[in-house]
Amino acid sequence: IPQTLLRIIAGLEVPGSGRILFHGDDATQAHARDRNVGFVFQHYALFRHMTVFDNVAFGLKVKPRHARLPDAEINKRVHELLNLVQLDWLGNRYPRNCPAASASVSHWHVHSPSVRR
Repeated sequence: IPQTLLRIIAGLEVPGSGRILFHGDDATQAHARDRNVGFVFQHYALFRHMTVFDNVAFGLKVKPRHARLPDAEINKRVHELLNLVQLDWLGNRYPRNCPAASASVSHWHVHSPSVRR
């Protein structure tokens, strides 16, 4: 899939024509933050001052208060995901001490996006 199409699906660019449908709902005018689309950029942007666990949890922790999950649920999701991708042993490490690609994939999956590639 061309990168431009992926950016349009994610809401980072506006299509010249046509519509973006998610499960039959028109999301063409929806803001990127409201699309529930997960993606990882080719060049990973991990926070170097945060552990892998905190990087993975970041997106869930910065949601608006009314949409944010309780801390216990965020911790549970992050632990489950790190176990799923067999990176639980990296949770307390910082990105400089582990494979960056692995942590980035976990960062993406923890959100349970509607669209995955």
